[in-house]
Amino acid sequence: MSSRHHGNHDIHAGRHRIATLRGGVPASGLDSVVLNVTVTDPAAAGYLVVYPCGGLPNASNLNFVAGQSVPNGVVAKVDWAGNVCLWSTTATHLVVDVVGYVRT
Repeated sequence: MSSRHHGNHDIHAGRHRIATLRGGVPASGLDSVVLNVTVTDPAAAGYLVVYPCGGLPNASNLNFVAGQSVPNGVVAKVDWAGNVCLWSTTATHLVVDVVGYVRT
């Protein structure tokens, strides 16, 4: 998932974005995914949370300041449909790469 070439922010402040996992990730029997998540050109300082869609946890996976590009490795559980959600405190562009997965 990347929004850098679309001219608008991929995720808006206080809203979540569902990441549907593709490209060699099994459709079933999946427990967690290993991701490289990069925030780039955020509108303000803030943080990003990667989590199984549902209740938003009280922890961040990535902290950043305005205009910064910050990558971080994240291991996240998937929800019942095999997706993860991303939530940010501020509008930003995202680049999310799947680098591995864990089966149930």
